[in-house]
Amino acid sequence: MTAIAHRSSEPSPSPDTAAEGSGRENGHPRLRLIRLDETPAPGAATAPVRRFADVAPWVAPSAEPQETPGAAAQDDGERGTAAQATTSTLVAEHIRRTRERQRTDEAESERRARRSEALREEQRHVAQVVRLVGQSTFEVLAGVRPLVQLSRWLDAPTFERLQQRLEIVFGQPVNPRMPAASLHPAPATARSGPNAPRGATRPTQTPVQRLRVCRVAAQTYEASVIVNVGGRLRAAAVRLEKRRGQWKVCALELG
Repeated sequence: MTAIAHRSSEPSPSPDTAAEGSGRENGHPRLRLIRLDETPAPGAATAPVRRFADVAPWVAPSAEPQETPGAAAQDDGERGTAAQATTSTLVAEHIRRTRERQRTDEAESERRARRSEALREEQRHVAQVVRLVGQSTFEVLAGVRPLVQLSRWLDAPTFERLQQRLEIVFGQPVNPRMPAASLHPAPATARSGPNAPRGATRPTQTPVQRLRVCRVAAQTYEASVIVNVGGRLRAAAVRLEKRRGQWKVCALELG
């Protein structure tokens, strides 16, 4: 077994080791081998034996840098700050999206409320038209109202069919601009009561007893109306469509 020592700190080499050479090589001191039997006895003055890393630091592996507690704490602080920043960003994004959703919901609710109010107003207007048409139609058939007054609310085919029915009721052509009762005697269908004689007073008031309106499509309604005509209840079914901004009766069935 051998040990390694610096040449400059040992006495002159023995003849056995002199062959190994002396001096410096590549600018570094030469090393020599020391036999264990040449090791001085305990207590004797000996040259200190150095480690290989001490003698040849250019060969010793470089030690990895050690992380100091301060640096570790600083890294932990930076990671904590980054995590807090990420959390704050996520919270802010969640709040922003929540507020946008709330604004969208409020706008949608307001739009639905306006639409519902517009539909209710439209239905009220249609109900008024149906009431007017129902009363006026039975007054025309009773001969107390000129047919021309319905031309605003009836389309051309419906107006022509109603005129034909009026001529059938009175048995001869009638002038649409004049009430039929002013030109012709009262027919049996126009009596004020079921047993009233011919020529009795015609009904001048036709109150509406019942009215129902239903929206079947966009700008299309169907309605039914029951009118009291001289003590008799008469029914009518009406279909209305909105044309050029005005409601027109496109179908009229009388009962």
